[in-house]
Amino acid sequence: MPSPFPGMDPYIEAMQRWADFRQEFLVRCREQLNQRLPDNYAATLGERIAALEPRALAYEIESYDPPKQLHVHIIHLPDEQVITDIELLSPSNKHHGSRDRAAYLANRQNLGIHGVNIVELDLLVTGARIPMRATLPARDYYALITPAPAWNQTDVYAWSVRDSLPALPIPLKPEDGQALLDLASAFAATYEHGRYRRLLRYARPLRSGLSEADRAWAEERARSGAH
Repeated sequence: MPSPFPGMDPYIEAMQRWADFRQEFLVRCREQLNQRLPDNYAATLGERIAALEPRALAYEIESYDPPKQLHVHIIHLPDEQVITDIELLSPSNKHHGSRDRAAYLANRQNLGIHGVNIVELDLLVTGARIPMRATLPARDYYALITPAPAWNQTDVYAWSVRDSLPALPIPLKPEDGQALLDLASAFAATYEHGRYRRLLRYARPLRSGLSEADRAWAEERARSGAH
């Protein structure tokens, strides 16, 4: 069965299923893009090691398994030049003052310097937003698209928990136009393959950063649509 919500499901974040969701969602985005990209492009999955806080270093060094974060690269063929980087923000990217947020923002700037298009998906209600020159509209979720030729200009897509997920124009090389990424389709596939209908406890109160009105709406939606 599909999610009881028209767009993003806030229970995934509230019930700490984000790490699992994040990985599967990016896999579905890559799969979809490879069905739509021109023949001289390919979408690939990459990993980067999260920057750890000092208190976590000892444990991670002993375990030899530092946390990794997936992202999607769109590369041009046959030279394999990275054209576009697609990021799905994690809680550590959004924790103000954390090492991982500082590392993420530094990497973001580095990508821009090297002429890479950047697509950032913020599907988390809580946490600090990506710093922008202009104030972001008051919504719950965001997609930021920054094309390499205009690094100081970002297209902002913003929507609420009551809205459906948008389809985004993913920039390629200027002469090659764009590829469409349907977030709603990627979410639906992720939700089904991850068995979130069984994992999420929709009868429980929703602890979320949503407004009081939206939280009440979400709880009622979950209760009425979870059967």
